[in-house]
Amino acid sequence: VSTQSTGKKLNAKIGGVNFGIYVQGLPGKIFNEPVMIVGADVTHFTRSDQKPSIAAVVATCDRSAAKYISRVKALYPEGERMSVEYIRDMKSVMVGILREFGGIQKCLPKKIIYYRDG
Repeated sequence: VSTQSTGKKLNAKIGGVNFGIYVQGLPGKIFNEPVMIVGADVTHFTRSDQKPSIAAVVATCDRSAAKYISRVKALYPEGERMSVEYIRDMKSVMVGILREFGGIQKCLPKKIIYYRDG
């Protein structure tokens, strides 16, 4: 393991930021106020009515979009369905994420940018 790699790991552990988002053409003013970028996806291990689909939701919680909050949830099929593609009870997932964001930032986001795969 290189010294640089170890340094980045230690920096992250103590709350430092190693990387941030920079996209050419993306207005910097988007991050002038608290913003949360949310990504969500569902994956399926098998086409089985016995095993759950797995939902994951991640959300940024800092100005550089380098720190994040995450949630993972098992989604069991109902009835004849072999897998679940929608995230059941997304409202409670987002309420928990927003509460954690508020605890970190001492405010709620002014904007939420949501990405959903699938």
